[in-house]
Amino acid sequence: MPSSSKKLKYTFTIRIHKDVTKYTDIIKPDILSSPEWAQYTKTNIDSKYGTGKIFLSPAQPNTPEWKGLLATLSKNVAQASDNVYSKALIIFRLKNSHTHRFASISIGYGDSIIDRKTVVNDFGKVVAAKTIKDDKMRAVDTTEITDVILQSSRQIVGAKINGTRSILGSRSEFPRSIRGTIKNGSTEIELVGNNDSLKVTRLMSLDEIAGDLDFYVEAYENKNLPQAEWSTRFSEVKDTTLKNTLFLEFANSVLAGNDFAIAWPYLTEDADYKITGIQKNDEIIQGDLATAYKDAIGKKAYTSKQLVDKFHRDSLINVNVNQVLMSVKIVKSLIGDLVFQNERYLLFNGTWFLVSSNFFKDIKDEFDNVVISCLPFIPTKNGESEENYNGMLNISLNRNNFPCREIHPDLFRDPTFARSGVEPADLVTENLEFIYIKKGTSSANLSHLFLQGQVAASLISANIDMRKFVAKKGFGSHWLNDTTRKNDIKIVFGIIKKNHDLPFFSMISFVEVIRNIKNMDFQVQLAWIDGQ
Repeated sequence: MPSSSKKLKYTFTIRIHKDVTKYTDIIKPDILSSPEWAQYTKTNIDSKYGTGKIFLSPAQPNTPEWKGLLATLSKNVAQASDNVYSKALIIFRLKNSHTHRFASISIGYGDSIIDRKTVVNDFGKVVAAKTIKDDKMRAVDTTEITDVILQSSRQIVGAKINGTRSILGSRSEFPRSIRGTIKNGSTEIELVGNNDSLKVTRLMSLDEIAGDLDFYVEAYENKNLPQAEWSTRFSEVKDTTLKNTLFLEFANSVLAGNDFAIAWPYLTEDADYKITGIQKNDEIIQGDLATAYKDAIGKKAYTSKQLVDKFHRDSLINVNVNQVLMSVKIVKSLIGDLVFQNERYLLFNGTWFLVSSNFFKDIKDEFDNVVISCLPFIPTKNGESEENYNGMLNISLNRNNFPCREIHPDLFRDPTFARSGVEPADLVTENLEFIYIKKGTSSANLSHLFLQGQVAASLISANIDMRKFVAKKGFGSHWLNDTTRKNDIKIVFGIIKKNHDLPFFSMISFVEVIRNIKNMDFQVQLAWIDGQ
């Protein structure tokens, strides 16, 4: 048995807990009420190491899955022994913490003892983000949430120059785990911050453990340490009961007609899609995937439980240009947001994330601060196509002394940029408003709208041929030429939508586009167009 003062290399997985007043609050209620609980070893930690308790389960038998395979192939000669394991949880009560935190260290399968509702779900990421310096960052596992391209979990290794802040391309991308090294005094410590858990590896003596826990919790609670904001944008929901509840609430939201999206959850080339579990599921879906799925749902009277089961049963099938099929369950392709018990959650790739209230406020404030266009947009008629609306709006604006030209459906073609051509705008006005209009009834339409404006702006910014093309279709070279200042041009997004709002996942995409266009020195405006 090693001496407590001898330095050895230890690896601990640490969590901190909330809403607890005693040690057993951290244990799952079903374990506390089970007959097995009486067989657990429960003992105090030796006071020279700190204040706390240890909970150790009785030995648990575990038959290897491959035991039968070996026995069969060897005619019972190769008889593997059953494994035996235990579950242990070490819980410290930290006296130096401002909030008198409880911190746990799981040993073996000790994670399975913990009541997840008590776990602070951003502890690991925040500590790593606050304490690992840029030149000590080793790897970051990130996820990007966007309904345009879904990029699930890319790992970036060797972020030694500018750290994670230079890695995260947009506010829709966030770290799920952060790896690197720090120093506490002269001691080098390896950290892996993974949502709620902090995995720590260092050379130490056991009498240093309580002080180390205080160090990590102090870093978590310290509001003055930098690099924390981006790490707390989203936190993965781990509690099974809460996840199941969120799925039921989300199903209720879908049945009530609220917005959601369906998208292929991996980077992919252009492809067609089918969905199983809906009428004509052997046919390629034309149009928005979520709209097709919503239409199929509306034809049957589902309960929320039945709809959740359907999410897990149905599949999204990717059909590439070579007719190779790939599929994922619908639950893995859903994107949606939900407010539940005053908290906002985001569903992405089958995983629920808690959205930071500060992050939501920042996005919402930026969205709400977009200038509303003063142009007199007319409402749409029931069932009217976007093309017909553009024509009627063109007539209306001209009649009301807002000289206007319709550009759509003419495309600007530049072989160095896009084979299919770029839509410069739906309409332009003599006052240099470039208007882009889409129905806000689907995520795909909104994505198309945002990208149309951003791509066109980038070409107007840098491509004189694009300016000449638009000038010819619009009001001539005196109106738009290579000397026209970008700050005089207004990119106007017109969204046809009964309710003047966007789902949060679309709002994130829109705010990113707004920032990109403003960074090019254009003005950005928004117009809500009444309609279906």
